[in-house]
Amino acid sequence: MEKEKQLPLLSESKTKRLYGGPVFEAGPGWGERLGKWLKRLLARPALPFIAIVILLIGIFLVLRPNKVQDIHEIQTVITITETVVRGDSYALIARRILANYTSSVSDQNLTNGQKLFIEETLRRIVADQTLAVGAKVMITTQEIEEAISEAEKLKEGTLRKWEELSKKVKFK
Repeated sequence: MEKEKQLPLLSESKTKRLYGGPVFEAGPGWGERLGKWLKRLLARPALPFIAIVILLIGIFLVLRPNKVQDIHEIQTVITITETVVRGDSYALIARRILANYTSSVSDQNLTNGQKLFIEETLRRIVADQTLAVGAKVMITTQEIEEAISEAEKLKEGTLRKWEELSKKVKFK
């Protein structure tokens, strides 16, 4: 039989030099360590009490009334109503609504171009309502105010076009 050649065993110091990386020790894994930590933590009598307090605070915060929501619910919606008469169109109704609103609010200094823009915006809003003689067409003051705000923000070129178109309209 041939003699097997055995490699010489490397000493520990030579192994460290050859492999040069970290040396890991065998021991419990993360799951076991975490389990032990939780068992020690839950064994304390104050922890369940603290957990219940935190849970109750969370439930209170979720179920408490929202004050901002209450304020919005308090606001009332003011509507302006116009009755449809024979010969009315959506544009004429929108024009009457705007005239009634601007007569009740004295601080409106609108140009005819802006009025025409607002009339067109309101016409689109009321267009989904039925036009029949005697029917009521309603629009909120908030919608009118939004249309006025948009009209005041018109760029100069756009406003010029609306001014040109407004020359053909007779406002009251």
